[in-house]
Amino acid sequence: MNETLTRWNRLSSAEVESEILRCCGARAWARQMAERRPIPDKTTLLGASDEIWRSLDQRDWIEAFEIHCLLVDLSHTGQDNPNEIFVPTDEPHGYIDARVSRRA
Repeated sequence: MNETLTRWNRLSSAEVESEILRCCGARAWARQMAERRPIPDKTTLLGASDEIWRSLDQRDWIEAFEIHCLLVDLSHTGQDNPNEIFVPTDEPHGYIDARVSRRA
């Protein structure tokens, strides 16, 4: 198990939810991810994340996208950031292309 997951698994549910909410504003997703612990590896983490995300309703998705996070550019330090380090911002950057439809 990597160091990040080991630390994450040891935190309280409230601490884990707080960490998640810094990058994704969906409270239901954060709560359910915290409930899935312990998470042994990245594959399990991504699987749980996807399963929970797909189970949420539209209100949760909108809540999630109210928080914007930007990928941190580490190139000036000579390091790469493989989609792991983000900084939250309350200002939207870019756009989200989506389609909404009603189910009968």
